[in-house]
Amino acid sequence: REPHPHSQKTALPDSRSHHAQLSRIHRYLLERNLDQILTRHPSPDRDPGQRLLENKEVRTAVERSQAKGETETILIVVATPVEEIGRDHDFDWGLIEPSSTQAIVQAAGRINRHRLAPTASPNVGVLQFNFLEADHRSDDQLVFQRPGLEALINERSSHPSHDLAKTLDWQRLLEHGQVDARLRYLIEVHAFARHDDIACAHQIKQHAARFLNSASPLWMGATTYDAVPLRERTSPMAETWTKNALGEHLRQEPSPRQPKQRILCRRDSLILRERAPVNAWLAWNTEQLLAHASGMGLTCEQAMQVEVRPVRERERDSFSVTENEAFGYYKARKT
Repeated sequence: REPHPHSQKTALPDSRSHHAQLSRIHRYLLERNLDQILTRHPSPDRDPGQRLLENKEVRTAVERSQAKGETETILIVVATPVEEIGRDHDFDWGLIEPSSTQAIVQAAGRINRHRLAPTASPNVGVLQFNFLEADHRSDDQLVFQRPGLEALINERSSHPSHDLAKTLDWQRLLEHGQVDARLRYLIEVHAFARHDDIACAHQIKQHAARFLNSASPLWMGATTYDAVPLRERTSPMAETWTKNALGEHLRQEPSPRQPKQRILCRRDSLILRERAPVNAWLAWNTEQLLAHASGMGLTCEQAMQVEVRPVRERERDSFSVTENEAFGYYKARKT
């Protein structure tokens, strides 16, 4: 966050999404910039604000806000769990959608991570409900799943409540003064952590029994994967898409003559296009992406390749796959 002391208006937050359904070159540029921006180890000889402004994309966003007479530039990253694991990033604050106590701890670990600066007000917020619960699903719907540990045990959910006002002891969290690993391990204090443990123990017992008792190595085959799927069985497999130099969408499909070979087929009508929002940052248009790709020796088809999760057949009347210029591919409700 960069203040503008001589400005009069408040900035519209500049937003950036960080998820898997971005083209190869787009995700590379995004992660390279985020690694630079969010590596914020204290340095006695460099001002933290000036270090941020050394990044061209941050500097451009700040200058755009100043030109509008805004009081500050707020830069937001909207991320899937790809941000929770393996990213050594340091944010000023975070708002977390719950899926498990472990995920909350992991996400909170990306706030004030390098600087460990004293804070006078809360810098981590946790939503009372996650999206699936707030989306008016049925009462028996499992909502803390993929990511999350919630499971059915004897046809009942391992997590009787999805309301974090009831399943977390907020007073104890205030006494701790921070969100840390205690949230995950104090199962006698936080019901959410206890429910996670119950679900985890159940799944280990169910799926590991034959692994531990079998003298045969066959448990390492497809049968095990079928019994313990990483995603919903009804979820279609990801498709490989790319774009050509004309901006047309191409899908990788089996060759009619040699089905084991894959060819690119133009399927532009299956992807809706959406312009980037005015407040997007770390966003590059196709021409800019291809310029970066050319400098790296990549063809257009190589650089623009992306794995896209298609819409389920039963949802095709209501949803479609959409490509947003700034935020990549996602499932959007038809209007």
